Amino acid sequence: MEDEHLYLLQGRILPSVTQILKDEKYNNIPRFILEKAAYKGTQVHKATENYDLGNEVYLEQAYEPYLSAYIDFRLENDIPILERETMVYTEDYAGTIDFVGKVDDKILIADIKTTSKLYTESVAMQLAAYVIAHSYNNDNQLEDYKGAVIWLKKDGKYEYHEIDPDFNGFNKKLIEYKNLLTATSENNGFAE
Repeated sequence: MEDEHLYLLQGRILPSVTQILKDEKYNNIPRFILEKAAYKGTQVHKATENYDLGNEVYLEQAYEPYLSAYIDFRLENDIPILERETMVYTEDYAGTIDFVGKVDDKILIADIKTTSKLYTESVAMQLAAYVIAHSYNNDNQLEDYKGAVIWLKKDGKYEYHEIDPDFNGFNKKLIEYKNLLTATSENNGFAE
């Protein structure tokens, strides 16, 4: 489970990519476990960003294997970094991209995961959302991009997978989210 961020665009609250892609598979997991996982993810993300920026890295000992895995990833993969923890938006949503790099003359949009299991279908939709927003903010074409996940594991290992963004899946989730908001507003008497 990732942190949910609040995004404002010209005084209007935009849903996060995480909110749009909220998955029912987390519904039966106790809140304290989800909060612990979100805390771990936030700490590891900050540490990997500080590492890439050449800043001092502070990390709880329990999370050091994740940073070690990330350092191995950086040392073993010659991927130039263009941006880290970059906020992007469209008129419909916003999000924060973990890692923007360059691979095979393409802009690489990569998400860093610290989960115990990797859900590639969810990651593919998340990458689609980020590619759309990054291209929207930078006047690029969707074909200028590649997607990937950097999966950091608690045993200090990593897996790097290039994943094709699932634009259809994300657009379907976005429409469902908008329809849910509309239905909720109408049921609460807020219809325009």
